[in-house]
Amino acid sequence: MARLIGLIMILGLSIGVIAQDDGQTIAAAERAYILGDYEQAIALYEQVIAQGATDGVLYYNLGSAYYMAEDYGRALVNYLRAQMVMPRDGDLQQAIARIRSERLDLQGDDSELLEGLAAITLSSTTQDELEGGTFALWTLWFMLLTVFIIYRQQAWRNVLLTGLGIVGVIAAIGLVLTTSRWYVETYTPQAVVTAKESSVMSGPDVDYLEHFVLHSGAEVRIHDVEDGWALVRLPDGRRGWIQVADIAAVSPEIDQAIRQ
Repeated sequence: MARLIGLIMILGLSIGVIAQDDGQTIAAAERAYILGDYEQAIALYEQVIAQGATDGVLYYNLGSAYYMAEDYGRALVNYLRAQMVMPRDGDLQQAIARIRSERLDLQGDDSELLEGLAAITLSSTTQDELEGGTFALWTLWFMLLTVFIIYRQQAWRNVLLTGLGIVGVIAAIGLVLTTSRWYVETYTPQAVVTAKESSVMSGPDVDYLEHFVLHSGAEVRIHDVEDGWALVRLPDGRRGWIQVADIAAVSPEIDQAIRQ
């Protein structure tokens, strides 16, 4: 027992030291940003995130440092990562809109149905919140249905029937939005061009025909990955192959996976 308590104390002290080190690194990054040393701020924020931190404010600050360094692609990637954690933040939404208005490639809303449905909730809820809210609505619907079946008084049954209809419609909409967002984020994940300029080819090799050129900050959807190339689709429906090294997936897990 004494050995177990000792191990727990050592583990707790280790976690405390790591948290303290992260705090010192973040403070140093903030000082570098204030002093205009954006490259140093970027390096320090990246260091903290590489150690496993996934805080939305960290991603936002890193995106701001990249923006001030005029690296719009990496700035937008990190802003979008922050949006996954804190979608309702007003400053973050303004920062995303600013980059989209300043980048070289002008892009509109996504032309695909599922991607369009997924985009509806991006700036208002996280995926977990959306799933939790939908589950709660369906739980409420089944509870109302149970009461409706058991209760025999006609007046109350009419009220319950109305409630079933209203909650059922809202729950169905929630299910559609939740499913579409999950599908899009899983099978056609969002990515951003981080290279200053990148050619989009007709096939996964430099020997294929060049379709068009994208610039830093352009947003795409990944449909396939092959030998260091990604098949991407633009919001207007255009498709082509781009080098994986020239893009970054918004999801850190997917970004790591496409580079293996």
